[in-house]
Amino acid sequence: MLYHLLTQALEWDASGEFRPPTLQTEGFVHLSFAHQVAWVANQFLNSVPQLWVAEIEPSRLAGEVRVEDPGIGEAFPHLYGPIQQQAVRRIFSLSRSGSGDWVFDPSA
Repeated sequence: MLYHLLTQALEWDASGEFRPPTLQTEGFVHLSFAHQVAWVANQFLNSVPQLWVAEIEPSRLAGEVRVEDPGIGEAFPHLYGPIQQQAVRRIFSLSRSGSGDWVFDPSA
């Protein structure tokens, strides 16, 4: 599975696709593997009051997924195209630990 962090609800267009702003500005959609979700949330979205994560089935995506290192020594999946509605298995909210860090448990 792949995961995409959300700060608001997904908004599907008429063709059943979601196009995050980074698709336009950077040319791809940022995704994470399960072990990366909490780190990304805490590193880049710690001040956001509520986060959700979309669990994505990669075989149902129409665009190419490339695993690339953005220059930090770890590779992340990037989707070169929109997220199709049929690729999203579920959406759930992230919770915080007692210390305030985002916690991710894909089995929840």
